[in-house]
Amino acid sequence: MLNKIQQPEALLAAIIDSTDDAVIGKNLEGEILSWNKGAEIMYGYSAEEAIGKNISFIIPPDKISERDFFLKSILTGKTTVHHETIRSKKDGSPVQVSLTISPIKDKSGDIIGGSTIARNISDSKKLENQLLEGRSRTQAILDNVVDGIITIDKFGGIQTLNSAAERLFGYSKEESIGKNVRMLMPDPYRSEHDQYLKNYLQSGKAQIIGIGREVVGLKKSGEEFPMDLAISEVWVQGQQIFTGIVRDISEQKKLETQLTEGKNRTQAILDNVVDGIITIDKFGGIQTLNSAAERLFGYSKEESIGKNVRMLMPDPYRSEHDQYLKNYLQSGKAQIIGIGREVVGLKKSGEEFPMDLAISEVWVQGQQIFTGIVRDISERKNAEQDIRSAREEAERANQAKSIFLANMSHEIRTPLNAILGFSQILLRNKSLNEKVRESIKTIDTSGKNLLKLINEILDIL
Repeated sequence: MLNKIQQPEALLAAIIDSTDDAVIGKNLEGEILSWNKGAEIMYGYSAEEAIGKNISFIIPPDKISERDFFLKSILTGKTTVHHETIRSKKDGSPVQVSLTISPIKDKSGDIIGGSTIARNISDSKKLENQLLEGRSRTQAILDNVVDGIITIDKFGGIQTLNSAAERLFGYSKEESIGKNVRMLMPDPYRSEHDQYLKNYLQSGKAQIIGIGREVVGLKKSGEEFPMDLAISEVWVQGQQIFTGIVRDISEQKKLETQLTEGKNRTQAILDNVVDGIITIDKFGGIQTLNSAAERLFGYSKEESIGKNVRMLMPDPYRSEHDQYLKNYLQSGKAQIIGIGREVVGLKKSGEEFPMDLAISEVWVQGQQIFTGIVRDISERKNAEQDIRSAREEAERANQAKSIFLANMSHEIRTPLNAILGFSQILLRNKSLNEKVRESIKTIDTSGKNLLKLINEILDIL
């Protein structure tokens, strides 16, 4: 049995031998005096191989200066705690260790050596490096995304922001971390933020967490800008964190404004043209109609959009329309697309009217759309009718004139020719005295002049 003096020493030796850490005792020259099981496992050397050797045999050449440093520290009575370094195994491979080196004193208090407790931190350092690499990789990703990413604590204090957020708001990390996120908001968002956060923490009812919305951001320069904001909530090591992803939508809003202005301009043009313009889908449903079409047919947009365009047609156009559209969609053969034609329209009042119809086909965002341009030609048709009536009247008048001229030619020339004929006969009679002959000559000349005048009048007519 062990005596009372030996029992504590044996217990201490058992504890040292059972630990996973390498526990090494050495004298002031660095000669190894003790080498526990943990040291055997960590370095690969047995106690017999290690005891008596200088500690430098497990120190890589580039770390040998550490031996002298630790020996000097021991001589001054100092303890070195958690010094991370590299040591060599028996197979030559490196092992990362954390060293705690303490002086060993004898009963009189004199320093006679040193103890080294080495802990293998290769796995933890590997994990740490992986974590650092992961963090670096994550940070690199965050710093290179286009969107700004900001995290805040439950009090609104900024914890992190990526490079995009720095560029977006104009604040550096040093200027913003720890500050309230209100600094990035103009009123009324600034004054509402803390109360909103407080209400959420108290009630758990979120208004925008998990839902994106458009808000206004405030740059360091004082410039306000529109942005999309999406907020999410996470718990990290028991800490409640809110992450905001922000995107500057100034260009998008500018483009939207331009598109809206363009649409308004186009709509204004469409609403002020004389012709009615109607668009329908491939099923015949009315999609749009301009003001001229509303006036032309008497239906408002609310009354017509979504309805079948047949409502604007009397029979037989009404019954033929759907079949024509179906045939075109199946065969691709168009009869009137791209070609104008005259058809008949039907007003809301039930009145039918003639109109010119021109249909074109377009594709908008993959959707097949037909556009019809219609023009009321009632006045033109009335004018054409008036012209036809006038022409017919003129033809009747011309026919009457021809009849008149034929009658005139017959009724006037016949007696006149008789007078001229008898005057010629009388002038051949030699027995007539001179006075009578002169009178007959006057009758003959006058008759000839009258005949010439009648011929000229008939030629003019």
